[in-house]
Amino acid sequence: MKTSKVLYLIGFISYLLTVLYLFMNFSNEKLYTGIVFYSVAIVFYLSFVYLYYKSTVGKKIVGLGLVVIGTISFLLLFIQK
Repeated sequence: MKTSKVLYLIGFISYLLTVLYLFMNFSNEKLYTGIVFYSVAIVFYLSFVYLYYKSTVGKKIVGLGLVVIGTISFLLLFIQK
């Protein structure tokens, strides 16, 4: 099996398991928030997998996207309430 197909499979299985977990453990407001957040995250993940295996330009886009996500995450560490 190709690596890209394994990564797609991991993405779909993790989505199903996470949504199931959210349904079993959270109330409506947190449930909706969790599903929306994880849906957006899984769209980014699957898009990155697709772009990475599409072409060399896709690999550069994925690398840049990961740097942007990492930078934003790092900067959010310093924001205080």
